[in-house]
Amino acid sequence: MMSCSPKVFVSLLVFAVSLFMLNKPAYTDTNVPLDSDTITCNNDMRDKNYTAALQRCQLSASQGSASAQYNLALLYSNGWGVRKNYVIAADWLRKSADNNYSDAMVLLSDFYLNGTGVAVSLTMSNLLLRKSVDLGNPIAQYKLAVRHLDGKVENKIKKTKRTLRSQSTGGSSINYTRAVELLTLSSQNNYSDSQYLLGGLYLNGEGVDQNASKGVRYISFSALNGNGDAQYLLGLIYEQGVYVKKDSKKFIKWYTIASENGNKQAAWALDRFAQSDNVKRNKCRIYYERARFRQSLPICIKQASSGDPVSAYYLARLHYFGHANSNKKRDYDRAHYWYLKSAAQGHAKAMFALAKLYDTGQGVEKNVREKLKWMSLSANQG
Repeated sequence: MMSCSPKVFVSLLVFAVSLFMLNKPAYTDTNVPLDSDTITCNNDMRDKNYTAALQRCQLSASQGSASAQYNLALLYSNGWGVRKNYVIAADWLRKSADNNYSDAMVLLSDFYLNGTGVAVSLTMSNLLLRKSVDLGNPIAQYKLAVRHLDGKVENKIKKTKRTLRSQSTGGSSINYTRAVELLTLSSQNNYSDSQYLLGGLYLNGEGVDQNASKGVRYISFSALNGNGDAQYLLGLIYEQGVYVKKDSKKFIKWYTIASENGNKQAAWALDRFAQSDNVKRNKCRIYYERARFRQSLPICIKQASSGDPVSAYYLARLHYFGHANSNKKRDYDRAHYWYLKSAAQGHAKAMFALAKLYDTGQGVEKNVREKLKWMSLSANQG
């Protein structure tokens, strides 16, 4: 088995989870008895009848229903049936959180982290997450784990002239032990993002002893729970024989499921199998390696657009090093696009190049989780 040296396996899914919380209605109220208004409020939210929900939730929220307060915050934060207003949304989230509604704590934590309707405060954000964790919320467990992996839990807020910015103290450190504890708890509650992240840690021995079988098991749990990234990764694992025996039926199965869930990388992989033409001599590569960049560009574009992973890799390099433009300007966005096309088809060098982009933040947001994934797959490709 291989070993990797990336810092941590942290997720861009944090953003996706934030969006999930912004759209996650409370259908049940665990904090107060369900009165008729609360039930109607929850039902209207479930049925996306937002105009009616606004009236019912307002009435129930004013009577102290935590779930109605949370739902009312969702209506204002998303602009459902009412003009979007983050300040009002934050106020209802506070009320709901004060009533020990854990989902409200998670979303309000995001508000404080991003300065949505409130002043930025990592201190408040982390405090709310911890309270929600204490109540057993699996999303809070996941998010707090990610912050421990990022070293953000001990970050402080320093006030400047007009803005509040999160300032690292420089003394914060990654806490693998606590992160793994939280991810394990969240995974036991079938939270797929936690299972995916925990699986990555075990696959690569980050903060835990490397355990490929346990890693694949958590990735499989995540895939079975509908995580498109996990489904794609599981397909890639079975295709390449990484950690498991190659299995053509399984990798096609998981690529298909992931593609149906909107995973573009899986769709590209399926297209590759549908077309699967092997180029005997790759002119794109030949011209590139001879430094004949102007001649290679149109050939690389044509061959890469036809689904050739080698040409996609060299086309990405042309953009990355500025050889695709007469002014020699580097285009990291296009480089990322073609590296991803190539890597999705199993090109090891493209996978490694992708890992570097996610490490440096060139053309993409820095994402240690993606960096770790692509470095691992590249290493196993040799």
